[in-house]
Amino acid sequence: MNTTKKEEKEVNFCWGSGASPNAISSAINTPITTEKFSHLQNIKLITQQNPQTIVVKNDNDLYNSKNLRSKMELPDKNEIVKSLSSGHSHSVILTESNKVYSFGLNSRSQLGHSYQTIETIKELKRIDYFTKKKLVVKKIQCGYSQTYFLCENSHLYACGTNSNGELGIETQTQSATKGSNEITFCTQDVLDIFSGNYSYFLLYLKEEGLFAVGDNTRGQLGFEKKVNIVRAKLVELPMGFEHTSIACGYEHTLILGNSSNSQQQLLSSGKSPNNGHSTHRCKFEPIDFFNDHYIKQIAAGAFHSLVLTEEQRIFCFGHNDYHQLGKEIAATYKPTEVIIPEIKNHTNLQIYAGCYCNYVFHSDYYADGLVCNNNSLLSKDLLQLFRNESNFSDSSIKEVKFHKIFVECRIGKPLDQIEQVLDGYSKEQIIKFFEWVYSGKLLSSAQRKLIEEICMKFGITDRRQMNLQNDLLKLFKDQDSKDFNILVKDYDDDDDDDDDDDDDDDDDEEEEDYEEIPVHKFLLLARSGLFREMFQNTTQESNSVKDYSRKSIESIEVLVGYFYTNTINITADHDPEFIFEELQDSAEYYQLSNGIHFGYQLKKILKKN
Repeated sequence: MNTTKKEEKEVNFCWGSGASPNAISSAINTPITTEKFSHLQNIKLITQQNPQTIVVKNDNDLYNSKNLRSKMELPDKNEIVKSLSSGHSHSVILTESNKVYSFGLNSRSQLGHSYQTIETIKELKRIDYFTKKKLVVKKIQCGYSQTYFLCENSHLYACGTNSNGELGIETQTQSATKGSNEITFCTQDVLDIFSGNYSYFLLYLKEEGLFAVGDNTRGQLGFEKKVNIVRAKLVELPMGFEHTSIACGYEHTLILGNSSNSQQQLLSSGKSPNNGHSTHRCKFEPIDFFNDHYIKQIAAGAFHSLVLTEEQRIFCFGHNDYHQLGKEIAATYKPTEVIIPEIKNHTNLQIYAGCYCNYVFHSDYYADGLVCNNNSLLSKDLLQLFRNESNFSDSSIKEVKFHKIFVECRIGKPLDQIEQVLDGYSKEQIIKFFEWVYSGKLLSSAQRKLIEEICMKFGITDRRQMNLQNDLLKLFKDQDSKDFNILVKDYDDDDDDDDDDDDDDDDDEEEEDYEEIPVHKFLLLARSGLFREMFQNTTQESNSVKDYSRKSIESIEVLVGYFYTNTINITADHDPEFIFEELQDSAEYYQLSNGIHFGYQLKKILKKN
């Protein structure tokens, strides 16, 4: 058995609601309502249709209704949910086996079932159209009262209302203004599709660019002529702009991407204040406010927008009829930061915008009242190592000390090239750059610009390609670069009676009686209080140290693996009860800097077994 960590996610905070029952909170006229749902751990997917919220957990349980306590069942309990999407009053689910299910209002045949057959479906009902046609659906997307299906052969199909031309029907048998009572072929050679649960329009990507159909009466598709687009048109974007994500509201659209000079930009078009501009826009223009922020995620509600930055800051703009901006303010086009004290120490946040509400959930761990997150713990330990004057570094540039093996792995360049590039920067700038290299996190907006400039000189066009956990995993697997050995003697059970003997007896053992566990010295310094103290109190240079914990080789190997990955990996060869007890003792002996997180993982594994 190979047991690995699963992310713990909770729908932890939401705001909005007011007089509308769209949010999971039952509070009335409360700008920010915080609620915890202990039964909703391991959140995988979340979406929202009026007036219900739908959540899928990692264990494939489905919940819906405004308090998230009504459990739903797929007709086939062996099916695993791959994705889900919601319109105003209907939802569609795609499974890993490419089966499609739907439920909700069907007044416009938006569920993929004929309106003449049934108007409302309360339970999940399979759409068998694609099975009969031998088509494989790879993505689903709902509009207000439409549903779009993108198949693996790049053909786009749709059903539902077509009052604004939003189905993009291009066949000879269907006119552009006619609705579709059945699933209908729309177009081919489609790479991706985008819509929103309050949208009467569709954006889809082809090799030629981004195309749009449907409602443009507020300029939300970026066309100056405010009319419905009944035949697909190429969206006009700035020259050289490449989109990375798109969010669609009722009367506005956000497009996040990179400009021709590789700078991130957030573009918007449509009605103010939802578009982040002081006036309406009929073409996609940048929201200048975010030039000094690196955006991680965007979301659009019916009449508001939501932005999450890499610094884990949340900004809202647009209408505020139901307090969807999280504050007691009037509607505003200016991005306003939402301060939620409860999420101050959380990382890896994710956002979702419903019609008139928002959700924030995270992938952090809780243990003994503390937040324990993989990325944040690794970052904290390594950043502290860099900032420590006695960090036993083996290299320096302009008196800034660092660890050669680690930095070369992170940047992907040899030391001489690193020195050549950084020689043109001041000591303070080099410190800021290395703080990011060690932690993998931006500490300020000014630091971002400096880092992106230096990364470009190293040939790194996207700094997000440098993933701290991936780099540590690479070092873990690279035996040749490991510069230190932990010498471990595998004690037999008979040796337990001798535990009271003085540990000095082990000094008389020959080194060949010990097995070597290769490791990187800098990582021992970062993750273990015992090793830090050991190295600081010795004047002798050595590339190995004897382990006196009297634990098995297997448990020390698991512990070393945790140093690199923050994950406890137990194999089928391990005796569970024995290894759990040994790991607990080893963690205490080696004074793990994040022992609470380690103990929490152990409890989870023990419970699972």
